[in-house]
Amino acid sequence: HVSWPRFAAGFLVSLAAHEAGHVASALTLGGSPSLAFDAGRPVIESGIDGTRHPARAFAFSAAGMTVQLAASEVVLDWPHDGQPAGSFARGFLVSGIATVAFYVTIGRNAKVGDMAQMEEFSSLSPWTLTAIFGGVAASDALRLFMEPRYGSLFMAPLPDGRLAVGLARPL
Repeated sequence: HVSWPRFAAGFLVSLAAHEAGHVASALTLGGSPSLAFDAGRPVIESGIDGTRHPARAFAFSAAGMTVQLAASEVVLDWPHDGQPAGSFARGFLVSGIATVAFYVTIGRNAKVGDMAQMEEFSSLSPWTLTAIFGGVAASDALRLFMEPRYGSLFMAPLPDGRLAVGLARPL
């Protein structure tokens, strides 16, 4: 059984961890983070001059997904005493995977998006960045699918050959 309010809370806390990663990295790297808007969409700006400090700008851009995926690893490895993972944990993990999926697909070319910024301030290609972050997220998704404590978070085969799609393990 999935508690949707707890699932949503986990999803939002994971997104908050992503944004906190950006803010913390900007502060650590000598920037002054601020909230701005790009075409009505809120974005966190680092306050780091990427032309003078490209490595710092890259670190700022990579920090969001890095923190979010690292936190997902903690959630995945947290002891559950044989009990199924709760709705909060499931929401947290889905959020991390969804964020990466967004950034390696439709969000890849957003001019203020993390992927575009990482490409601009490094020699890494879009496909290399996709392999790095997408590989970790794909590993997390596989673990969610394979580990019984998470149930079939995405989809599972039914005994009659049909495919069940959803968040609960079929009985």
